[in-house]
Amino acid sequence: MPAHWDGPGVPWTRRQIVERMAPVVEWASRHGISKSHIVAAEFGCDRRADGAADYLADVVTSLDEQGWHWAFYSYREDAWDGMDYELGSQPLGAAYWEAVERGETPPRPYRDNPIWDVFKRELLR
Repeated sequence: MPAHWDGPGVPWTRRQIVERMAPVVEWASRHGISKSHIVAAEFGCDRRADGAADYLADVVTSLDEQGWHWAFYSYREDAWDGMDYELGSQPLGAAYWEAVERGETPPRPYRDNPIWDVFKRELLR
């Protein structure tokens, strides 16, 4: 399971996300490190997981509140569709995977959706 899960089907809460960030906040403060010099380099979850949009929004909000830079994983993942957030939460379907098995590269059905909206809002501000 991705690192943000405490166990199968148990997503982190916003409070838990902030608590996990607390040691970095304390360390940076103790050493006089500017918040703008901290990067959360790669976070994410499977787009099909229940609560994915809420989890990602909570992470982004928590990082923004700290004034940290961040990078989500992944943008249009080419080997695995689980973190291709522009697809939304629906599976690609059998026809897509059958085409891949035939050696074809079928187009992915990119569309606006609540998961991608989390990042789109941030990238456009």
